[in-house]
Amino acid sequence: RYFSSISSDSEKIIASKIGYINNFSKRLPIQDDDAIDFKIKAKSYMQIKHIVDIGSVIIFTTTGEWAVQGSGNGAITATSLDVKQYSSNGCSDLPPLVMAGNCLYVQARGSIVRDFGFDYSVDGYKGNDLTIFSSHLFDGYTIVDWCWQQTPHSIVWAVRSDGVLLGLTYNRDQQIVGWHKHDFDGLVEKVTIVS
Repeated sequence: RYFSSISSDSEKIIASKIGYINNFSKRLPIQDDDAIDFKIKAKSYMQIKHIVDIGSVIIFTTTGEWAVQGSGNGAITATSLDVKQYSSNGCSDLPPLVMAGNCLYVQARGSIVRDFGFDYSVDGYKGNDLTIFSSHLFDGYTIVDWCWQQTPHSIVWAVRSDGVLLGLTYNRDQQIVGWHKHDFDGLVEKVTIVS
């Protein structure tokens, strides 16, 4: 269980003992199954925005995207911890949408949507700008709310800052990415999905 921005320290991350989600104790000397307490070593100040699990623990900050991994066998423990930055786009306040081993996030400043997932061709995490061919829908606006409709059709519904509803048909496995605008009489403030 991971937490960040603890005690007014926006760069600190703590994780519970392995197997005990409410236990944050440590021993001296530190053992593998102790709680984890660390800061990301970055070149400049950053604020942690979100922590998600997409096969690795991914930390989204105001200045970049980081993966927390263990060394050797890959297990994250108090004595083997490796934090690596994979991009420097930064993330907005909107929580990332986790889907099928990857996630979508709104880049810092709020008008670019990116995906983020493991890419075997580079043996690391990588993301793409999903708004590049639809920039006319985002110029001068930000995304203020969104949600993911898994079935049918795998659609991300997004609310633009002017109350316009946008949809993104997204299927990474089939390489389908298509934005659509939905016009109707009224403005949208929030979106949600109900099964």
